[in-house]
Amino acid sequence: GEWVDGSPKMDYKSRFMPQERLMPQGWARVER
Repeated sequence: GEWVDGSPKMDYKSRFMPQERLMPQGWARVER
């Protein structure tokens, strides 16, 4: 699902890993 950075209602999603984030060069996998 989508995650909106800065949205308190969606903040719980930031703890799920791995994530895929849209960067200027395209989608990137993030595993902290």
